[in-house]
Amino acid sequence: MKDEMKFLFIIQGEGRGHFSQALVMQDMLRRQGDEVVACLVGKSESRILPDYFLSQMKADILPFESPNFLPAAQNKRPNLIKSVVYNLVRLPVYIANMVFIKKPIITPILFLIFMSYWPASLISSFLSGFL
Repeated sequence: MKDEMKFLFIIQGEGRGHFSQALVMQDMLRRQGDEVVACLVGKSESRILPDYFLSQMKADILPFESPNFLPAAQNKRPNLIKSVVYNLVRLPVYIANMVFIKKPIITPILFLIFMSYWPASLISSFLSGFL
């Protein structure tokens, strides 16, 4: 019997292809008995999460501010200079969001390492000081 694996998705990008791929991957993993526990999604003021994604994603959706392209006046292609300047001004927000992303990834890994390498009696006496 296979152990259940838990997955954290991070979706970043323009368009709907990334959301559709995440939903397909979620279904494939669930059929194998695995679980998507959360989905971190890059967003911006101009990027609204589509209803089909919100209704079909079974895991918690955790949005975070992320860089994006700003359209040119014709709204057909990105304005590179405008996008670079805008994203540089917003850099402090993006750095704060990197910490937001890092927390759900690193903390469980450190906990698993801690639980794997220290004797249960040591962990129990350590945790009793906090309970």
